[in-house]
Amino acid sequence: RLYATSVVVIRTDIGFVVAADSGLSDNSGEPLPKLTCKVFTANNIVTWGYGGLMGALGFDPASELRRLINNPDLTVVGKRIQDAITPLLAEQAERLRASAPGKFELLLGENDIFQVFVVSGKRAILQGYRVKIGQNKTVIVAMSGVIDCVPGRPTCQIGKIIRIGEDAEIVRFLAAHPVAAQQFSSYAEFAKFLVGLEVDASPKTVRLPIDVVEVTSKAIVWKQTKPECDVRAEKAEAKR
Repeated sequence: RLYATSVVVIRTDIGFVVAADSGLSDNSGEPLPKLTCKVFTANNIVTWGYGGLMGALGFDPASELRRLINNPDLTVVGKRIQDAITPLLAEQAERLRASAPGKFELLLGENDIFQVFVVSGKRAILQGYRVKIGQNKTVIVAMSGVIDCVPGRPTCQIGKIIRIGEDAEIVRFLAAHPVAAQQFSSYAEFAKFLVGLEVDASPKTVRLPIDVVEVTSKAIVWKQTKPECDVRAEKAEAKR
């Protein structure tokens, strides 16, 4: 598997809710004992996070993304991310081709090497990145696609679900239970449940606890979070 991550973003009637697991794996896919945060905030306006193979190769995109995501205009943010992350991912993919050719071949099979999401109260975007081989046999990383969810548009109705990383169990459940959201007291609980399906299926790589945050046009409210993701700790890290 290329991902030890499961993140769900759901559009609500007042914004979005995000739920994420806490698992972390090394480059061989072996689970690491420490927990990790997969959801971050910026200026109490924007929530963001990422998933993919690259976190296991010494590439820490959080510091780079934290510098880029400081604008409530997600069109601007999305372009900044694309311009900054693409060359960094290409460098990491070259290293992967040399150090782990088997996994590199999996990437060439149209598996995203990296996914990043950014959510404000008024919009959610998800970018995927894939690896290709150019004519001169150099590694090329380009966007595989963008999911753009703007409330009020037909493609972003209340209940719209965006997924990152491990989602096989989520896909199966939603296909079998298309109106399951109605059984939950809130979309936050529903998002947590969906991530929990992947935890149950892959408990070594997709792990508890599950962090849940609600994003509206007025504020960001953590519904559930672990100490490692305390906002005060995040602010301290950002100052380093």
